Amino acid sequence: MTDGVRKMNYKIRKMLILFFIFFMSFNVSGCATLSPTVEKIQGEIVGFWEKVKGEQKEKQTATREEAIHRYNYNGLKDELIIEPPLITPNVVSPGTKIKQELEYTLLVPQKGKNFKVSETVTLSGSEMQIQLSKKESDMAQGTHVSTLQFVIPKDLNPGGYKIITSISIGTQKKIVTGSFNLAQ
Repeated sequence: MTDGVRKMNYKIRKMLILFFIFFMSFNVSGCATLSPTVEKIQGEIVGFWEKVKGEQKEKQTATREEAIHRYNYNGLKDELIIEPPLITPNVVSPGTKIKQELEYTLLVPQKGKNFKVSETVTLSGSEMQIQLSKKESDMAQGTHVSTLQFVIPKDLNPGGYKIITSISIGTQKKIVTGSFNLAQ
């Protein structure tokens, strides 16, 4: 998926959410007053988009042949190999940008076969969980690096947080977790 398509998908999702908020803002009588519950939901949804402005990139870093050599792949079954994520910086303050780089390798016995890869990235901390990214892409065999950058919301409480990434190909699914600390 190209960056242009990703940006368009992001804009479409944002427009749908804003339309939902607009639609929910009218009560049964047709007045344009907001109930406290709808105001809260509206604030949370719009606030999420404003707080966590993420950017995700994907690139292939090694061919199938290079990956076969690196991992001593025997060609007997489908393989999904995920390295531990690299999160920088690992101590952050509210309002700063954080980056996760995740390297994974896709291999199958059939040369030339591509994969439909599903990737979901979630930010998890005490009493909260925010899905940062969810995408599906067609990928060639070999090694890939998925890079996700996002801004730490200013209203997050200090403490330890996890970035949980789930990658699946067909019936195989692997989950890796990285962590960082949010200082005051």
